[in-house]
Amino acid sequence: MGRGLVVDWPQGNDIRLVDATVARALGELRCRRQLAGDRFTRPHTLHFAWDLPVSVVRRDEVLRGIRSLVAAGFHPRDLRFYVLVGFPGYVLDEELARVETLHEVGIEPYVMVYRDFGEHDRRDPRRMDLQHWNNGHIWRAVEFRDYRRSACDRR
Repeated sequence: MGRGLVVDWPQGNDIRLVDATVARALGELRCRRQLAGDRFTRPHTLHFAWDLPVSVVRRDEVLRGIRSLVAAGFHPRDLRFYVLVGFPGYVLDEELARVETLHEVGIEPYVMVYRDFGEHDRRDPRRMDLQHWNNGHIWRAVEFRDYRRSACDRR
């Protein structure tokens, strides 16, 4: 404690593993200014990944972890979620449900479109729309079902 060490936790961790005890420990690190962010986010930001498709159980586990961190003093803007979309076998409606669940609790996720770098770029244009809609904060004004990027935005 007296050495001024800082915890740097930049990768996307599993929010389902955060319970009240873990949240309190992270909250104490935050209060002591020993929790670092990374150069792309605000200081003291925690990073999580929600890549798996939505199920009621998984959604409840994610929300429980978020509630634990909020109860420990974190604000939703202190929580960064990476959301993978477009992975083979994923369904767009389930991907959108993950993003909207995070929006509902005040978290602005970062949507990442899966790309197999071994082949030509085969990213689904609708997943690219989802990424643009979310990461461009357009979701605040337009629902995704009504959103269409213009042809000149698709470069």
